[in-house]
Amino acid sequence: MSLKTQEIIKQLKTLTSIEIAELFKELREAFSVNASP
Repeated sequence: MSLKTQEIIKQLKTLTSIEIAELFKELREAFSVNASP
């Protein structure tokens, strides 16, 4: 695993559940991800 990936994971571990939910929402919008079938 790259150092960049390790650093991202380290930062993600510090987030609250609400922050993670907000992050996923923003990532879906930023990358136009649609999980609907």
